[in-house]
Amino acid sequence: MRRCGAWPFNLAALLSMVLLLLSCAGAQTQQVAPALEKKSVSENGVFSLPAQIAPEDCIFIQARINNSEPLWFILDTGANRLLINSRVAKSLGLKTDGRTNVGGAGERLIEAQRANDVSFAFAGTSIPPQTATIIALDDLEEEVGREIAGIIGFPLFNHYVVEIDFAKGKVNLHDPARFRYEGKGEVVPLLIENNHPRVMAR
Repeated sequence: MRRCGAWPFNLAALLSMVLLLLSCAGAQTQQVAPALEKKSVSENGVFSLPAQIAPEDCIFIQARINNSEPLWFILDTGANRLLINSRVAKSLGLKTDGRTNVGGAGERLIEAQRANDVSFAFAGTSIPPQTATIIALDDLEEEVGREIAGIIGFPLFNHYVVEIDFAKGKVNLHDPARFRYEGKGEVVPLLIENNHPRVMAR
């Protein structure tokens, strides 16, 4: 069974981030990416983004890098930074400030780069320019069976209340200043350490 985070090396140790560990067997077939929706803002300041959600909840959303064509990114609550596939970064001509070898599990070294002031925009909204980590995602693409432009996590969750609508295949971004939770679930305090969300458990 394929998994979004089933890398042959420990990316969490490599980049201090936790990738999705959700099964993505339903995402193995390459899908044609639909065009980004036009700007959609409700009176409450909610941005609704088109998404592709695999049967086991592996979530893909579209975004533009530096005014690029729409690209598919994995949405991952454990990703503490913007991660861009090196193949995509090269095709977009992203400027990097050098390269380094970083270690994963065992003795394997992985080459990574960094790109500064990268714009990241969705349908109708954006987040502030990011410093992105550039790394090859070939192994991850092979695991999930589709092209992946990168992974987005904390930079998005830090600016919006993110609601995942599984039934409608949408990801809704709420203005934190206006959002009020009215569901029946329990509110659990979060501790943010190095851009990683953590909860206390017994």
